[in-house]
Amino acid sequence: MKSIKIYSFTFFLLTLLCSGLGYSQNAEDNRVKTLYSYTLGHIDNPDELEKIKSEIESLLFVEKVKINSKSEKPNKGQLLIYVNEPIRTSENQQMFEPTELKKIIFKNDIELLDLKIAKY
Repeated sequence: MKSIKIYSFTFFLLTLLCSGLGYSQNAEDNRVKTLYSYTLGHIDNPDELEKIKSEIESLLFVEKVKINSKSEKPNKGQLLIYVNEPIRTSENQQMFEPTELKKIIFKNDIELLDLKIAKY
């Protein structure tokens, strides 16, 4: 009788664990992860990138922002913007707006040298 209770309890725990793993996998499947890589030129002041980074980090669904810059190329830099947003399920759903990135980045006559968009 004890062994039946132990097996039942073990089966219950395994079922609970497996259903939890299935849910977390489904939640991850309902997301779109996009990396926007902007290589920029004509940066007058390196502090501009820090200011831009802070503004971008406040945008909806932006997970993180990284800056790559080299001292030997003071007027150039790269912004890596990681966006994690839900898959669109309705027309009026809030989504990430790439146009907001452009408004933030290019308001100070900064020049776009390269743009790459990829899934991560």
